[in-house]
Amino acid sequence: MKKKIDIDFKILLDKIHGELTKDQQLIFSQWINQHSRHQHYFENLYRYIKEGSNLDLSKVDCEEDWKKIDAAMRAF
Repeated sequence: MKKKIDIDFKILLDKIHGELTKDQQLIFSQWINQHSRHQHYFENLYRYIKEGSNLDLSKVDCEEDWKKIDAAMRAF
């Protein structure tokens, strides 16, 4: 059985903004390849951010909000 890989939401945002470090890219690659749901989740998040949202996506003090969003998205 494969070990479940959790990912920090910041890594997903950094991926979308093209700001991943080599270590983050490795974590992202492992996570995205772990399950097709991860690919679907990331594609939806990418589309939502790139095609428009009214979220303030600055990296300032929004960790709790992202955790709530992430938990809601994982429920699907």
